[in-house]
Amino acid sequence: ESLKELGKILFKNIIKEEILDLFNVTIGQSIKNGQDILIRLMIGSDFLNIVPWELFFEKERYLCHIYDIVRHPFSLQPVRRPSKSNQKPKLLFIGANPEGAFVNIKESQEVIENIFNQTYKKDESDSNKVDHKFDFHKIIGEECTYKEIANKIYDGIDILHFLGHGKCERIGKSLKYFFIIHSEKNPKNPEKLPVEMLESFCRANPMRLAILNACNSDYALTYQDNESIKKILKQSSNDDYYSMAHALLKTGVPCVIGMSHRISKPGAAILTRRLYRAIIEREECVNRAIILIRLELFAHAETDMGLIYPSDWLTPILYLRGQSYVDGFICSI
Repeated sequence: ESLKELGKILFKNIIKEEILDLFNVTIGQSIKNGQDILIRLMIGSDFLNIVPWELFFEKERYLCHIYDIVRHPFSLQPVRRPSKSNQKPKLLFIGANPEGAFVNIKESQEVIENIFNQTYKKDESDSNKVDHKFDFHKIIGEECTYKEIANKIYDGIDILHFLGHGKCERIGKSLKYFFIIHSEKNPKNPEKLPVEMLESFCRANPMRLAILNACNSDYALTYQDNESIKKILKQSSNDDYYSMAHALLKTGVPCVIGMSHRISKPGAAILTRRLYRAIIEREECVNRAIILIRLELFAHAETDMGLIYPSDWLTPILYLRGQSYVDGFICSI
């Protein structure tokens, strides 16, 4: 109920007057022409990303359950396209082995591989022969180190899928964001991958899609018990807040999926399965895949609150720049 109330407030104060008129006309035209609606949020300040815009609620419905809602923040860096080649697009899956979650990483890896194998099997006498449209690479277990991640990205990839933990800490007057890399070789002393370093990797070799399936990869604020939101906002400034997902977008990556809240383990598994089924099996665009993910997580949250967090369905945030990536992900490759 609290989410609905906040959604009503957001809609009432943003979608109003001329914007509301335009919105209603757009709905009418979409029905007439049989077209989908894309709501593109042009965000001028990083700080405004703390607002859960995906909660827009009107006439007993969340808009993001019906329409594509993407964030398109302002950035001086143009979208960088990988140089054309005849090579297959490369997908790099990084399982950063969060403590106690290695099974989930293996499950996610197997889900992706199974979808690839089922989708791209050749209809030949050798039924085990597989012809992938993608080159699938993975870094998990003992291989999952800071150095190995850097090497793989510098070699050039098209899709980055990072599954692990993200963290935000206040150091002095600044907030510092980084990913935690738990290696099986040294589980008690995890490495830290600062988001600034990941930005450098992405600038060195432009990619087409980054999936940051990591808690806090788009975390708004560092919430603490018994501390009011007002006090946290007072301690922060417009320059203090830093979105990991938005940071990659600023390097020229045209499409980034980040997590605005902590996501449950079952929720992360559903996200992985539904995302790849949509863009690999059915060749749908990424923004359509996000709607399917939201609806599935929302349905689970309504029936099994013990496993899926009530906020899981609004946790995936889609940042998108470039018209070709709205038209369709597979065709853009």
